[in-house]
Amino acid sequence: MAITTINNGLTQEKGINYTVITDSSVDWTGVTNSTYLYDKATDLPYYKSSGGTVVSLFEEGGGTFVTGGTYSGSTIILNRNDGNSVDVTGITSDSIYTADDTIGAGRVATLTDSLNFSEGTFNLFGLNKDKKVSYVGGNSVFTGPSTYVVNALNFKYDSNTGTGQLWTINSSEGNGKINIKGSETLIENIYTKHNLRVSGNSNAVNAERSIEVPFGTNGTWKGVNMLSTQKSGGGADFEMQVSPGGLGGTYETALKIAKNKDITITKKLELSTTTDGFLMPRLTTAQMNAVSSPDTYLKILNTDDNREYRYNGSAWVSNEYIEYDFALRSSGVTTYYTDFYTCYNASVAGDVIDVQTDQTVDCGNITSWTWTNDITINLNGHHVNCTNLQRLYIETGINVKMTNGTFSVESTSINTAAIMFKGGNTFVGDGAVTVYQSVGGSTRGSFTGAGARSTVSGVIMKGSHTYCAAGYITLDNCILYKPTGGPETIYGDNVRVNNSTIYGPVFGVSGNYTIPSRETVRTFNNCVIITDGESAIGARSAIFNNCSIKTNDDEVRNGIGGEQEYNNCKIERTGTSGTAFSITNASNVRMYNTQIISTGNGVLTNLPMEFYNCYIKANGGAGIINTTGAGMIIRGGTIDSTGGSALLFSTANVSGIAEVSNVTLMCNTTGKYCLEVNTNTTLTFSNLSMKNTSTSTDIYSRAGILSENLQIETTDAFGNIILK
Repeated sequence: MAITTINNGLTQEKGINYTVITDSSVDWTGVTNSTYLYDKATDLPYYKSSGGTVVSLFEEGGGTFVTGGTYSGSTIILNRNDGNSVDVTGITSDSIYTADDTIGAGRVATLTDSLNFSEGTFNLFGLNKDKKVSYVGGNSVFTGPSTYVVNALNFKYDSNTGTGQLWTINSSEGNGKINIKGSETLIENIYTKHNLRVSGNSNAVNAERSIEVPFGTNGTWKGVNMLSTQKSGGGADFEMQVSPGGLGGTYETALKIAKNKDITITKKLELSTTTDGFLMPRLTTAQMNAVSSPDTYLKILNTDDNREYRYNGSAWVSNEYIEYDFALRSSGVTTYYTDFYTCYNASVAGDVIDVQTDQTVDCGNITSWTWTNDITINLNGHHVNCTNLQRLYIETGINVKMTNGTFSVESTSINTAAIMFKGGNTFVGDGAVTVYQSVGGSTRGSFTGAGARSTVSGVIMKGSHTYCAAGYITLDNCILYKPTGGPETIYGDNVRVNNSTIYGPVFGVSGNYTIPSRETVRTFNNCVIITDGESAIGARSAIFNNCSIKTNDDEVRNGIGGEQEYNNCKIERTGTSGTAFSITNASNVRMYNTQIISTGNGVLTNLPMEFYNCYIKANGGAGIINTTGAGMIIRGGTIDSTGGSALLFSTANVSGIAEVSNVTLMCNTTGKYCLEVNTNTTLTFSNLSMKNTSTSTDIYSRAGILSENLQIETTDAFGNIILK
């Protein structure tokens, strides 16, 4: 193998002036471009062009062959050895290959006419010059036969495994519609400018116009059916069903969306996100109130006050806490205020005021502030104290409800109460609201009534004031505390107290003790009265029914007279030894079915008191001590004493007659008696049962009794008997 360069300068006689001789074609790569060469193996001359192509100038054998050619525009003219030429047109700078090849990046093929793909004589696929599919399966339009070539187009191919899923295109639908079918159909990034319609039947429930999303296979199928059901008259419902039991099982509606109707979700709805939230319907107050027949528990967000509301079956209410001082709720509209005085003055009948702060309310030094609306005030544990006013009136017939907190008034100077009724009012508390007047004149309290009787219920009356209630008022289920420095809880007559607890004197030990009519006296029904270190009942006329009255270290009743009546009561003194019930000077007291229990004497009186079926237990003195004896009546009951006589008439020479009958007298002290009567005091007694448990003979005080009955265990002519 060799290349010989000829450089002898001689002209060659072979017809071609060549400058290089090669042994074979293997040597051609070493020949310089644009060089004529002679090859010994073929014994022919060749030309190596400027592009490195070796061109044969002469070929052995006969036949036609190309001897040369030219290129112009898109046409190649090939010259043949027989003198003819061949034109090759439509050629550009790109090449057409008869074998497999790759079109490089950036190459563009422009279709100027139709492009057809065929398999033998069967046309598979066609594209026209408008870049549109012109036919499928040999048809020029999509109205061809219902059958088509299976697996005609490859839309999915896995380059890793070399496998793919072939889809088929069926043009049988007409009207430009295409069916794409296959064992697996994957379509990503669908974009449409028109409605996307999915139709057919669900395999699971055989429902029309449905999308079925199955999970699992065969009989273990469990999944979701999304059904779009055509409704008569137009419109459609969308329904999502679940099959807990698998294929062929019972289907339950999980989500239903009806045209212009409600959405129903029958099971738990869970929204799971860590980066976003949930938006509920947002309505103005006007829009909220315009909702027609809202369902009970329906919830919305009110954009006017930024609060959640729910419908409770009759009204929109909000349970959401927001920071405010005073909220005025009026006919479903809530308005917020910074002071209580302005808030109330903006109210109308039926409104509710919610308080969310303690406040001293400056009323502007007005003479009177009159409440004219039926209203509810929820204090929510706060204290509202009204200052700079003389009086707070409740207009005639107006009703107020107040809950959970403290309401007080500071009067400028006059004698008044925190709340003054003009007549026929109700003030209803919840048992946890306190009302009082802390500053004012020398006589001030919680409530004062005038005109027609008013009623106060469920209120605590406590504070630095003079009394709790006065005037034409009925108190029910209240708690009354004796005011700091005040003499009593009830001031004046015409007050009725029912089902209440009183801590401190109900009225003072001094004052007017005239005898008013039973219609005007102070009346206490089913009350508990408790004091510590002071008397509970003083010198006023009163009636007590079914009351428990208890004092510690002081008399239950003390002071001068006053017409009083006790029915089915219990009177008890505890603590230090002393008299339980004491009354002097005037008027009278009657007791019916009442108990008196004392650490000392039971009763001490100079009045003609009356006892009917009462029980008196004196643990440190006499049962009853009467210093005059005249007119006293004791009928029925028991008197039991330790440390003194059971019944003692201590004063001699008393005119008038006392009566004792049908009574059991028990004495438990030697030297004391069941019945002790001083000289020249007249007493009639009958049907007595008497016994001294210490000394059996200490029955009568013989110095005082003009005629003695010495019979034991045997009744005398008057029915008296001395027990062993």
